[in-house]
Amino acid sequence: MRLADYSHGMLQISASIRHFTGLKSEYEEDRELSEWLNRGSYRSVAVILIDGMGKNIMDMHLEKNSFFMSHKLKDTDTVYPPTTAAATTAFLTGKSPKETGWLGWNQYFKEKDDQIILFRDMSQYKEGAVYPGFVKKALPIKMIYDELNEREECADSVWPSFSIHNPCSSYPELLNKVKDCLEKPNNRFVYAYWDMLDDHMHRNGTAVSSTKELLREIEKQTQSALKSFPEDTAVIFIADHGHIDVRHYELSDNEKLMECLDKAPALEGRTIAFYLKKGKEKIFDEEFKRVLGNDFVLWTHQQVKESDLFGLHEAHPRFEEFIGDRLALAVNDIQIDYCHKGSQLKGNHAGATEAELRIPVIVWHK
Repeated sequence: MRLADYSHGMLQISASIRHFTGLKSEYEEDRELSEWLNRGSYRSVAVILIDGMGKNIMDMHLEKNSFFMSHKLKDTDTVYPPTTAAATTAFLTGKSPKETGWLGWNQYFKEKDDQIILFRDMSQYKEGAVYPGFVKKALPIKMIYDELNEREECADSVWPSFSIHNPCSSYPELLNKVKDCLEKPNNRFVYAYWDMLDDHMHRNGTAVSSTKELLREIEKQTQSALKSFPEDTAVIFIADHGHIDVRHYELSDNEKLMECLDKAPALEGRTIAFYLKKGKEKIFDEEFKRVLGNDFVLWTHQQVKESDLFGLHEAHPRFEEFIGDRLALAVNDIQIDYCHKGSQLKGNHAGATEAELRIPVIVWHK
């Protein structure tokens, strides 16, 4: 089992960028990144997060002397679980998932009696159930670009086509919009997020030739676009997690486990929170360990609460609501599906393995 190192990881990368832009952080800076930033006379910094481009994916598909590889400053840890909802919010707020309350793809909210997808304000399991604006009110977070804009320092963000703000239909368009933002004379920080690689690996897997072709095309487009970026800009590329090919275990096929559940599970297929009926804990533990004991480590609510699994510092007031009565951490290539949700995925992440936790830090300037 491999867990996140919160003293040498994504939050230290975030702290270095926050310090560069004049913001405070509760975490130590990443020494190597801060030294690199301080060596140049940069007016602004751009961070481009390529979803799913973990160390293992780069090692699998890129040549050692390729553009991304040759500009890699280091590899580091993302947060736990290694998944977009937890990692991107951690990076942009400078706080761990334990602090933000953003722990996974979907979380159980008792006031709605539903497992709600955080990024979509909709139910994971109930067809047609939507909750417009709910998550923003229930789990409010302030991103680095929000903090900078409040201080009247120009900062911006660029997104795929799902966003209302600065949407892009292609990766070259996203890079071009980042350049446009950086060329504004008072710009201090730009964040860009691109999801196509992650989406492709979910649908097709990590090791297929089409994944290699897509990653190399992203790299080629990056190298070309950077030629026109401003000279006084530092550009940092990171990922939110790695990615692995997965096998599936359908929970609803096991009647003994299903009879123990008080409600549907939450979070992720590879870090899964179970809510149990009172008095069923022993039966659940024994059956789970019998069928999945080689593939998952099962923690009690108390073990999770007392650990640093989701991060350091003070827990969010609602943290304990989201971790369930039992939390299962994947240590092999299995993911748990509930009522066949997620069963179509060939690749996934959010488990306790090295491949999912290690991410690159790539730096560039003219």
